[in-house]
Amino acid sequence: MKIIYAKRYGLRTVIGVCLNPDMPEWVHVVGSQERDSSGQLIWWPDGTPLLIESSEVKPAETGDTCHNCRYNWVMRELIFDGAEYADKSVDQLWELVCLACQPAAVPEVITDLVGRSD
Repeated sequence: MKIIYAKRYGLRTVIGVCLNPDMPEWVHVVGSQERDSSGQLIWWPDGTPLLIESSEVKPAETGDTCHNCRYNWVMRELIFDGAEYADKSVDQLWELVCLACQPAAVPEVITDLVGRSD
């Protein structure tokens, strides 16, 4: 789990979390158009698209720097809204993020209740 962005808007705190930052799927498909880190297509000054010419990943390139390489990131945007979150410290916010991103419990079917119509 990795925090990608965190912003405060007065009483609202918005945190973007990547749940699988260490599992990039490199998408350097030769002939497809390059994208910057925000996902915008990159163009040459003359207006032609900048195309990917090699399937090899540049040294030190990660999903943080290459939009093409993070399409499989599992992202969650958490919003903590209200005065009770305005003064939370970084450590307190981290605890809230960890709680919010815990895997869901496996559902248990209550067979005795299914079909009941008293």
